[in-house]
Amino acid sequence: VRISVTNNGTYTHNGRTLSFTGTVPQTWSGAGTDFGAVSINNTDSEDITLNSAISCQTLALTNGYPVTTSSNLLTVTNG
Repeated sequence: VRISVTNNGTYTHNGRTLSFTGTVPQTWSGAGTDFGAVSINNTDSEDITLNSAISCQTLALTNGYPVTTSSNLLTVTNG
């Protein structure tokens, strides 16, 4: 994903990794969705702002990180 992700329906990860590899700041939303494995490896350490509460099974941080608030948290279920 090079821009942003919004899930307004059903997201099925099928055991694959959702990868953020953008060059500009990104947003991520989709409350109540398990995004499976997630990787953040943006150039220039661009961040990803969460616009809703998000959950994923695993999270790999290489470059950049998720920006959360008290109501838009990121939950990793299999640390």
